[in-house]
Amino acid sequence: MREEMLLKFICLSVAHIALSSFTVVPYARVDLQHYLQLAICQAKCTSEFGTIISMKYNDGKSFDSGANTNEDLQFCVYGCELKTIEWAETNISLRNAYDKGVHFLIDNDTLPNVMESNGRQAVKSLRVGCMDVGYSINDGYEDSVEGILLIELFSEVRVPLRYVLQWKQRTFALGFYDESPWITSSVEVEQAVAVQGMIPGVQYCFMVTAVDADGIFGIPVVSDWVEALDVDASPRLPSSVEIRTGFDERSGVTALISWPPQANRQTAPFTSCHFRVLTANNTHRFSSSFTINGNDGFLLTHLQYSTLYTVQLSALPSRNMQNTSEVRTTLQFVTPLCTQVNVPESIECAPEPMELWVRDLSDGKVAVRWTPPNDKQIITYYEVLIYSLDKRQHCSMKPLAFTANNRSTFAIVMLPTEYKCKYLFRVIGYDPNRRQAIAQLRRTYPPNIAHNAFNPFLILISLVSLCLVIIVIRICYHKAVATTTVKDMKLPDRRIVVYYV
Repeated sequence: MREEMLLKFICLSVAHIALSSFTVVPYARVDLQHYLQLAICQAKCTSEFGTIISMKYNDGKSFDSGANTNEDLQFCVYGCELKTIEWAETNISLRNAYDKGVHFLIDNDTLPNVMESNGRQAVKSLRVGCMDVGYSINDGYEDSVEGILLIELFSEVRVPLRYVLQWKQRTFALGFYDESPWITSSVEVEQAVAVQGMIPGVQYCFMVTAVDADGIFGIPVVSDWVEALDVDASPRLPSSVEIRTGFDERSGVTALISWPPQANRQTAPFTSCHFRVLTANNTHRFSSSFTINGNDGFLLTHLQYSTLYTVQLSALPSRNMQNTSEVRTTLQFVTPLCTQVNVPESIECAPEPMELWVRDLSDGKVAVRWTPPNDKQIITYYEVLIYSLDKRQHCSMKPLAFTANNRSTFAIVMLPTEYKCKYLFRVIGYDPNRRQAIAQLRRTYPPNIAHNAFNPFLILISLVSLCLVIIVIRICYHKAVATTTVKDMKLPDRRIVVYYV
């Protein structure tokens, strides 16, 4: 057992800012009565000068904080601590606040039995939420273990509280536990408190007493015994992680990354305290780092509707373990449709896609008909666009574009009928935020050109071709007749008579 071991309690806020640190020596007899008087004095200062601030845990849940938010409150707390201050250039209101703090402290000298709870109870539970191997930078000792204490209150508590923390340790040797007495360490403001300087392999137990301006608020609450990690422990992820999607007006579409609370066992494999979340979809990628500060989870906010996300949760090594790799796990989830979390006609939701049909009418007319979105009442107007997709010169045309009111479901347009050409028909519905519901299709028009008006040039070519064919046929015919006549003619029988003399 190491006699010189130090413990530090550092208060963590939701914004991950260290507010203060306290150092105690094991077995040093610190006056618990004085710490309770100091805590009550600080609570009175908060009631007199402070404001209860609503803050949020990593998982999005709110809690009330009585942190020092102005100079009057800070100087009142100085009065509780009887700090020496040079008053030459100090504001008179700050001097009055300091005197108030001194007065509150003197009133607490006659504090009744400190364990009397008067039937009230503020603290519901106290537990060690996580552990990491870290380095206590100011105590001059080698590697130690740090963890985070989590104080859970009953939900109905709405008054400024202070928390007096105590701890003790024990080791097992020769079949017996060598256990220290309770050691008072600090007065805290927040419900998440970092504990540094724990010795690997040693077991620790913690106790918290809540006080408000009226005195002790309930009986003290004790945590389970926990054993500090080995110094070579690597970063650790939760044993199981799940993601639940949701929606609220402030945060929009959300996804809560959560895991079961750490089991309170003496040798439990505690998860790490520091994490990084990398979130990505097909267009965006962003990351967030966080430290356990009250609940086991982290809330992703302002996500897109109906989108597939990939989440990578990494447990980070402590600052002095730079050669240790992160431990990661990857999950996927799909956010809900806008209409699943809003009323169907809400302007929060972008219009859903439409269906589109094109029908041929007579005399070059085409009917363009569309089916409005389900939430059609949020559509302000429609835009109808028709483009020629054919690159041939005789199919080129200026795009047709016109608007229709939000009650329209069809439009009739005129298209050229001389040639078959490819067209793109598109209808766009706009909501008040200029978000679009789009429907489109490609179509060849006219579908059958045989019925269309005659082309004089083509008819002339056809007639000329027909005449040439007739002439060729007549010439061939006369030649054939002439040949046949010659063959059928009989020549006269001419004989030569030779007379012999």
